[in-house]
Amino acid sequence: MSEWLTLAERHLQVGDWALAEEALTRGLETAPTAAVWYNLGLLRAQREDWPGAITHYHQALTVNPNLAPAWLGLGIAQMSGGDFAAAETSLQRAIALATDPADGWLSLGNLCYLQERLEEAQAAWDKGGDRPAVWLNRGNLALAMNQPQAALTWFERVLAQAPNAEAQLGRRSPT
Repeated sequence: MSEWLTLAERHLQVGDWALAEEALTRGLETAPTAAVWYNLGLLRAQREDWPGAITHYHQALTVNPNLAPAWLGLGIAQMSGGDFAAAETSLQRAIALATDPADGWLSLGNLCYLQERLEEAQAAWDKGGDRPAVWLNRGNLALAMNQPQAALTWFERVLAQAPNAEAQLGRRSPT
């Protein structure tokens, strides 16, 4: 790992995004690795600069076309930028390459949900792992399908993971 990437990670840990980006940009001068491009993409995505994120993810994939996290980031940025067809292709590639494709399935489900392809969203989320992000999405899907009882079940499952879960679910007073 380049010293610039290490320095950027330290800046990110303390929330200094500007210095992290500066370190990554300097890293490009000495070692334009897929990791540096990918991390620049992440920084742009955090700022909701979707065109910038897309550009950096593409650069990462030019260096390493099998970098599953870059395909995932690219798909999310494309989805956020409204290019649903490209996003679907990128997310499917991320799923195919990932050791653990749960995040890819979660994002593909989100994409299908945005396009009102509800059954496809449900099928994708079924493969997205047993975790709160999926449960929340399944609750929203149940609401969209006019299934309030199912939605309540999913939302309660999410809240049960929260601190003071019993209080948040209205089952006891907060301390």
